[in-house]
Amino acid sequence: MKKLITLTLALFLGFAFFTAGAQDVKKKTIEAVGTKVEATRGDNANIITPRPTTDVVAEKPEATRGGSCKVIVDNWTGYAIDIYVDGVWEGTVAAWSDGYTWAIPGKTKLYGLSTGGTTEWGPTYVNCKNQYTWKLTN
Repeated sequence: MKKLITLTLALFLGFAFFTAGAQDVKKKTIEAVGTKVEATRGDNANIITPRPTTDVVAEKPEATRGGSCKVIVDNWTGYAIDIYVDGVWEGTVAAWSDGYTWAIPGKTKLYGLSTGGTTEWGPTYVNCKNQYTWKLTN
């Protein structure tokens, strides 16, 4: 009888841990509203590595172990927007479109700047785990 109770308890706890872990996989969405950029503000503190302006081919990054967090950028605006993750340019999302990139799990800084430099989104800080959607609006 003791073995049956122990087995039942082990199965229950295993199911409880499994369902608790499954809840962490929820996809999170946060909305960022664009704001106008001041015309004469100088260097942008949110950008460490800007969008390239030449056709230099980047080297293939080394494979890394560990997890990654998918960041989906959902652009609900008429602007093409340069996307920066932790200050590094990751790509440009076309107007009324979406795209995605990858981030290292944990505290992540998201920033968007219209390609004309007139409107910005963020910086938005998220605790990126598995997948995150960043919805950009006017």
